[in-house]
Amino acid sequence: MFRDKRIDYDGLQVGQVIKDLRKERGMSVEDLSEEVGKSESHLKQVEGGSRRMSLELLFSLVDVLDVDANCILCIPANKEKETSIDEQLAAMPSEQRAYLTGVFENMIQSYPVVA
Repeated sequence: MFRDKRIDYDGLQVGQVIKDLRKERGMSVEDLSEEVGKSESHLKQVEGGSRRMSLELLFSLVDVLDVDANCILCIPANKEKETSIDEQLAAMPSEQRAYLTGVFENMIQSYPVVA
């Protein structure tokens, strides 16, 4: 079900993707901050790669920017029949989904910020 390869979180790359998607939709940082319920400063830090986003923010961005989490996290589409992270989470029982959400949030929070 899960790949053997480790995928590293690259805050600069993820931030650039968010910024590009925001601009493609004609949104300012202020517009996006209102939509996702975070401050402009918070989003600028995420876009600049100096701050990791929470899983809650990831889900909000997926919804507002109308893309899947793989797109935002820069996980390349696999041509095999592998399902996206979103599809895998949606298919899980709520307890398992909640557990993995907590694990993912811990991983993001403990990953060292590279400036």
